[in-house]
Amino acid sequence: MSGFATRDETLPPAYSQALETLSIPPLWTALHVRLPKERVTTAVPHRWSWRETRPLVHEAARLVPIEQAERRVLVLENPGPKGTYSITATLYAWLQVILPGETAPSHHHTPSALRLIVDTFVAPPWHWIEHDDTAGAPAALFSFNDEPAIRTLGLWREERR
Repeated sequence: MSGFATRDETLPPAYSQALETLSIPPLWTALHVRLPKERVTTAVPHRWSWRETRPLVHEAARLVPIEQAERRVLVLENPGPKGTYSITATLYAWLQVILPGETAPSHHHTPSALRLIVDTFVAPPWHWIEHDDTAGAPAALFSFNDEPAIRTLGLWREERR
């Protein structure tokens, strides 16, 4: 049940039944809910400070072995929609640290992803990617992807090698 009114009680019952039988409800019964006059979101404005988060990201590298975590990630979760692991309704964002010599397992997934280190690179959907550090110093990544949108669209799929 969607919570939307799908029957217009001012219409003849036989007409309303024919609409329901063919799964073609009238939009005017739910237009005010589907297209509200005001923005509707549970996300709230929030700021994450690199000065505050950086020590915690690097402490995660000390406390959690890459073999245990697969991806040693701290999620930037919007405080509005708690428990969603998302920064907005359609985006995930996180901070990840990879120590020298570490490699997170190779994988590919349906969401598009963007990773920022010193340079920016884009991970297009369905391309194999892995996270590794051969530079000799810890690498901190800021990443985000559109997984919530992809899951909502019913398109989510991920494979690991």
